[in-house]
Amino acid sequence: MSMLYTMKNRKILLRKSLFMIFVIIISFILSSCEDNSFFDRNEKDCLTWTVSIENSQLSRGTPISSESDDDFTSFGVMGYYSTDDFSQDITSSFLPNMEVLKSDNDTWNLSPAQYWPVSGKVSFFGYFPYVSGDNNYGITISDTQTGSPELYYSLPFNVSDQPDLMVAVPKKNIFKETVAFTFYHALACIGFSVSGTDNEIEYVGISGISTSGNLSLDFDGNTPAWTKVSAVTDSIFKLGLIEETATAEAGTPIMSADGYLMIIPQNISENAKLVIKYSNEDPKEISLSDTNLTAWEAGTKYIYEMQGGDYIFDVKIDSSAFSYGGGDIVFTITSQFSQVGGTSTDIGWTAEITYGDDSPTGWLSGDISDDTGGSDITKTLTSIAAPYTSTNTDDDDLKKATAVTDKNLSLNSSGTYTTANCYIVNAPGTYKFLCNMLGNVLVNSTSETTPNNDRCIGTGFLNYNGTSITHYPLDLRMVDLTNASAQIIWQDAPDLITNPIVDGNYITFTVNASTIVQGNAVIGILNSSGTIMWSWHIW
Repeated sequence: MSMLYTMKNRKILLRKSLFMIFVIIISFILSSCEDNSFFDRNEKDCLTWTVSIENSQLSRGTPISSESDDDFTSFGVMGYYSTDDFSQDITSSFLPNMEVLKSDNDTWNLSPAQYWPVSGKVSFFGYFPYVSGDNNYGITISDTQTGSPELYYSLPFNVSDQPDLMVAVPKKNIFKETVAFTFYHALACIGFSVSGTDNEIEYVGISGISTSGNLSLDFDGNTPAWTKVSAVTDSIFKLGLIEETATAEAGTPIMSADGYLMIIPQNISENAKLVIKYSNEDPKEISLSDTNLTAWEAGTKYIYEMQGGDYIFDVKIDSSAFSYGGGDIVFTITSQFSQVGGTSTDIGWTAEITYGDDSPTGWLSGDISDDTGGSDITKTLTSIAAPYTSTNTDDDDLKKATAVTDKNLSLNSSGTYTTANCYIVNAPGTYKFLCNMLGNVLVNSTSETTPNNDRCIGTGFLNYNGTSITHYPLDLRMVDLTNASAQIIWQDAPDLITNPIVDGNYITFTVNASTIVQGNAVIGILNSSGTIMWSWHIW
């Protein structure tokens, strides 16, 4: 499983409209502000509000994007009366948690309706959704008390019961003027999209989060003030999913209409984990503290996009990492996901050895180590390369062959010298061959015959310096032996050839009886800067 990235939605929609709410401070019940049978009041003495919603990208279902939203049908209000300015010694004797209802004609009314007091000042505090009785959405309203009101929020276990909790910036010390409420979202919203498995998802949830706290309705600016936030819990709070959710394409929605998780704003702790359960699989946990996101903020929606499935990485092994004699092979693997902002996140993985149809088996011995996570993006694992062994019966004959000493491979059976690019060795011993070609050679020529019986080579040949080769008579060497050295370029059996040396005009090397087998090797001659000037195939 791989971990995915976060998307932070901060787009703000703002829409304003006007509506009326009517309040009186006396205890008589009146049907509306127009009902003046007991009081000589006029329209200007009714309480009125304007309402707007800021940061309106959140909700537990259909987003509440404006005050005219169909889901925004009421809110709660508390009013504090004072003869002078509001203070913490004042009690909420004026409006103790009353519900403001939206009428059919898009007006807003208190029931019972109320008027402004005759004199003094009133301070108003508002919240949504209105709480009364058993329908509390995890919200508890502070009792009528001295000082500013508070809400206590405890995250409901069922996501459909979690509210889009909003609070209004308080309007203090006003009298017979329009009460302009601006509501701010007090919670963070978390959702998910998934791709990559075609396997039905049983649930998606989050653990390791704080789930309760106190929210003051008296705050400045646009940030609701949370206090007494609880410690994190190990409980898994599951999101609401579309029934029989299976995912294959990137960005596939999986959230039901009321499936978004609404949580208290908080720093993302080291214990915060995303938990996803696919059918017929154990739950998978992914740390949420390893991303470039450090906190969930109020008024912001976060969509985590997850990509599931098995991802196969072909690991190329450097041949210099081990020898034919066997030994440890060290694999260095980087597995990461690059996120917005340039941060890379570790993706846990496991490793196993597989062989293709054209790959020999058994060249690794012992179990490969594996790693299934951790905070390091680059990790290592090791295995053991088995030593080379041969089962060819001809190898025994080669080992039993009579050893030779200083055998000159450039001297043929007739006793004359010749040169070649390939030589055959069929016994242990010490060998040598000439470094330079014998005879006259004309290259880069289209002629089939040349004067003086020169041998011809076709066009397009370059030397190790990248320049065209022209004519090489006997006195002009193919390679410059000044400060030259010999080296085994490759061999397909351990210690098949050892100790290659430039000795005068020759290269000498050794074939040991204990390691001779059927195989191939290439010996190169290098100049002082390490450039290969020529090479020979030893068979």
